[in-house]
Amino acid sequence: MVCVGVSLNVALLELVLGAVDAGFQAVLPQDAVAGTPPRYAADVLRHTLALVATLTDTATVSDRWNSAACATHIDNHSHQGHI
Repeated sequence: MVCVGVSLNVALLELVLGAVDAGFQAVLPQDAVAGTPPRYAADVLRHTLALVATLTDTATVSDRWNSAACATHIDNHSHQGHI
């Protein structure tokens, strides 16, 4: 589950912890989240959420999604006409 938005202070913290508790892998693009004050947000990412989620950036998420979409497209076309 890719989690983005505001705020790291409450909403994203609870979303990530709830998602992990429910058995999901949480992914947090650090350039798509915010909190206040900025120093606190950075500390929450580094000292709390990094322990339970994968920290990354939006470019990496986009690259992974594009790679997966291309693989699915290729796979769908390779089976075309086969039963």
